[in-house]
Formats: sequence, structure tokens, C-alpha cells
Amino acid sequence: MNITRKDDLVILVADADMEQGLSSLVKRYQAIGIRLISHKIIVHPQRDPGIVKRAEELLRIYPNQFEYALVVFDLKGCGRESQEPQSIIDDLQGRLDRTGWKNRSRVIMIEPELEAWVWSDSPQVDEALGWSGQNLRQWLKDKGYVQRGGQKPLRPKETMDVALRIARQPRSSSIYKTLGQRVSFTSCADPAFRLLLKTLRQWFPAQEEEIPP
Repeated sequence: MNITRKDDLVILVADADMEQGLSSLVKRYQAIGIRLISHKIIVHPQRDPGIVKRAEELLRIYPNQFEYALVVFDLKGCGRESQEPQSIIDDLQGRLDRTGWKNRSRVIMIEPELEAWVWSDSPQVDEALGWSGQNLRQWLKDKGYVQRGGQKPLRPKETMDVALRIARQPRSSSIYKTLGQRVSFTSCADPAFRLLLKTLRQWFPAQEEEIPP
């Protein structure tokens, strides 16, 4: 009997920025602490609202092709910001469970948006945003983008856009690719990002190195 082997992971994301960032990230499997995985990333044509409303429809054809599925989107801009965040996650997870993904999928909702992952305390962030050699963290505090005692801007995307404009650095999905390739995972404490890493480690644990005879 021929049994077709499934690929490891399909990831549904809301936009090209997420696609670039996650594509770079999952390739750093050793840094994450997982094994090398085969994966496919799909960008939903209707972005965050499309994922919240119909993610299960797009992923319905893939349960026999992939072992696991990740769904990643922003709370801000999804169209249901007034709802309790966990209720949005639970509703979407339930629909995935009913279309072949029960115990094989995870919904990752970023609050408020992807740029919350950008603002880690890493010099690689400064370089990617065009602030190499300048004190980006002090600028954030001086301009009131970060509240006293806080670590990240309350409006991460707007703050990133201003920082890029000052540095005369064009906004591009390649920024997220660069950050995914370089930034240390230990420097991002965002709950959604930590859940992403935890999930990947649970699904694809690193294989022990073979000991030579």
C-alpha cells in the first residue's frame, strides 16, 4: 500500500509582512529548538478580516496534506476588536476543529498587531529600521511612544512608521524578513510570539544528534 507522507506545517497569515517574517523564522529551526520542517505559507487575500471570518474554508483542503496548521492574524483590523480576544480565538479554533484540524492546529492572534513583535530590545531592530548607530530606545521614551516603565510602544505600527520616516527608510516586507532572520528569540516577550515558539517546539521537537559508533 502506498501511503503518501504529509508535509509538516501549513501556515495561514494575513499579509505579506507576516509571510516574510514567519518564513524566515521557521527556517531558523535550530535557534527555535525544533527539527527541520517542511512548510507552506498562505496569505489570505482578505487579510485579517478574511481569516477571522473564513480561515477554515481556505484550510479545508489541506488536512490530508499537512500534519499541522497555524493561523496567524492581528487583532487590530480584524473587524472584531470590540469582542473579548479569547472569544475570537475560541470561535475560530472551533471552526478549524470541525474541518479536520482538531488537535492539529493553533490560532495565534497578535495584540494589537504584528509590529508588537518588532519592538524587542535588540540592536538588530535598530539596524533594520535604519537607526543603526542612533539611540532608538531613547527616542521612543523622549517622544512618549513608550510609557514610563514600559518596554514597547502602545501603538507599535504607527510608531514603526514614524521611526522609518525619520530614518528615511522605506516600509517593506523585507524588514520583517530581516528581523525574522536575525533577531534573538529571547528578546521578545510578547505572549503571542511565545505561544508560537511553544507550539512549534511541541509539534516538532528537536531530534537528538546521532552518536557515532
